[in-house]
Amino acid sequence: MYRAHLEVLKTWNETVDVSSPLDEDWFEKPGILFPWLLDRGGSSIGFALVGNHRLARAMGAETDFYFHEFHVAGGARRQGVGRAAVELVFSSHPGSMALDVLPANGPAMTFWSRVFEGARQVEWISEDGVRFIRFETPG
Repeated sequence: MYRAHLEVLKTWNETVDVSSPLDEDWFEKPGILFPWLLDRGGSSIGFALVGNHRLARAMGAETDFYFHEFHVAGGARRQGVGRAAVELVFSSHPGSMALDVLPANGPAMTFWSRVFEGARQVEWISEDGVRFIRFETPG
């Protein structure tokens, strides 16, 4: 599934290496890195990777958490699965969080714009061809 995610990202950024493996640290550092598997009816349909403040700082964000990767398989998109997953992730990691999106990735920009529509304490920052979103998650 991670490779499928990289294939999607490569659509928007040709420098993405689709052969890159998912770092095993995601599964070996509880309390620092939080991998989420999205599942529907016993089938894996996506994942989310969230890191604590250490990853946030490494990514240039002064936040409590960093929403590093998010993927919903093509067949499960536009059914509310992604939105529900994001809300669960947010409620499980209360505090400040950041994520980044490539502006060229129109579907991702639309998704995140809808997620944050009407939300307070959301900051959209454009730097070096990337949109950074910093926000407060519900406690």
